[in-house]
Amino acid sequence: MAGKRTPGDYGVNRQRRTAMLPLLLVGAIGGGMALPAPGAWLDQQRWAGQSVSSWLIALMFFVYGLRLQPSAWRPRAGWMAPASAALVVNLLLGPLAGLAVAAAVGAGEALTLGLLAMSSVPPTLSSGIVVTDHAEGNALAALFLTLLLTFTGLLVMPLILSWTLRFGLDLALPIWPFARRLAGLVLLPLIAGRLGQSLLGKRPLPGVLDTIPSLCVALVVYLPVSRHAGALLGLSLREWFGLAGTALAVHLLLLAAAAAAGRVLRIPRANRIALLFVASQKTLPLALAVLAALAIPEGKQAFLPQATVVCVVFHFAQVLLDSALALALVRSLAPPSAVTGKNS
Repeated sequence: MAGKRTPGDYGVNRQRRTAMLPLLLVGAIGGGMALPAPGAWLDQQRWAGQSVSSWLIALMFFVYGLRLQPSAWRPRAGWMAPASAALVVNLLLGPLAGLAVAAAVGAGEALTLGLLAMSSVPPTLSSGIVVTDHAEGNALAALFLTLLLTFTGLLVMPLILSWTLRFGLDLALPIWPFARRLAGLVLLPLIAGRLGQSLLGKRPLPGVLDTIPSLCVALVVYLPVSRHAGALLGLSLREWFGLAGTALAVHLLLLAAAAAAGRVLRIPRANRIALLFVASQKTLPLALAVLAALAIPEGKQAFLPQATVVCVVFHFAQVLLDSALALALVRSLAPPSAVTGKNS
């Protein structure tokens, strides 16, 4: 069955984890503004020469590697077209869409930095799969596309981000130092987690592991928000809605590109749904890792907290929109009696 649910592919309770993250992010931003002192102090601490945020990001991706299932790496027949389209839409058109929207709205440096960081990264490691599952798409195909884009993105992202930052912000990015930094934060912990899973064999993992990535993301957001709470409190309601609008514009462009690619390539519906959601989404944890790895000049350090908030708002916007779209896709094909029965 095309829309077969596979909750074991990423551990247990994927839907609960995905629902928990937005609540944690709201708490992280609110807590950072209301009680900034603890986070500001923690943000300045260093362990073995690395910031607390760096250790949290490494832990998060170690846990992701620990939970990856070997079956996710086996491509099935008919996945070549979705894979090719996903690579183009997510990793090539994504950064171009971020640049285009930033230029179209005349975005400031902080907004542009957040948009470029978020639009240059691969898809989220969980919500794209969950939303595909909810929309009765191919969850296994969504998982395969997610992993393909994640590891390909880690290879090409330094080059793409170097170009977009230079073009959008006139900010030079030394490619190899950034690549090494990103590998230490993301790739090596992922590999270490995967090796750890091999050593554990078929032994079940503790359920608490499912909550660690979400907690790490919330803490990584809380620290810079706490340190620069004053600047963020100065944002008006209009500016907050402006952030959401620009994020939605990028996501809508990618949704349209993924939908068009699925139609042109005549990809079967279940795989087309996987392509639609996975290729258009962007991952918040990796965007935060990008911001942590960037060598931002001293005079532009104040842009980081606002850029972080841009990434968080982007995450909220895409998850909310895609959840509504998934529901609409299911209802468009279900007979009226089935929809009524499901809601009763």
